[in-house]
Amino acid sequence: MDAWLDDLECAIKYIRENLNFTMPLVIYAHGTGCINCLAYILQRQKSRLDCQAMILSTPSICLKERPTSLAYFGSRVVSSLIPGLRLPLKGNYTNEYTDDKEIVAAYRTDPLVHDEWLAQTVCLFLKLGHLLETTEIQFPVPVMIQHGADDNITPIKLIQKWVQERVKGNDVTFKDWPGHNHEIHNDMRRENVFNHALEWIEKRFKIEQN
Repeated sequence: MDAWLDDLECAIKYIRENLNFTMPLVIYAHGTGCINCLAYILQRQKSRLDCQAMILSTPSICLKERPTSLAYFGSRVVSSLIPGLRLPLKGNYTNEYTDDKEIVAAYRTDPLVHDEWLAQTVCLFLKLGHLLETTEIQFPVPVMIQHGADDNITPIKLIQKWVQERVKGNDVTFKDWPGHNHEIHNDMRRENVFNHALEWIEKRFKIEQN
């Protein structure tokens, strides 16, 4: 996990130092990327990411299809014995993450898309998923959590409940998107999503458009 969280620090450091980016930095994370950000907040409370706000889009916690206790135990055993074993996970070739049919078709023919995850990665996500569902998270920066109401991967009702019970901070916003799916930034009406995110950022940092 440390290497995983180090990657996030390195990415931000590259943006700041190599790209000479001095403006407020806003992290936009989607799906399992949200888990990375949330895990950092929980696991590295003595440090703080050099970002000034976060937008978490359809975080991959509170899954519709939850692993059984046996499956979780099995993943831990396999992860310990053969961490590099690729486990077949159904979904990427059958789920429609967006209502844009062209993107769905491109996704299913992309040679880089696959349904195999390393056993060690599967075990890590299962562990973090349980931790995030049961632990209060205090955000040190403004955060907007947004979710598609028609998402069939992570039901919006479970995410709303999680936000109400576990997410804390001085500036927490939840935005539901009726008619949108799991990848709201890839749906046909994605311009509305982009514009809303931009307005949210501008309001937080009092940015005026020219």
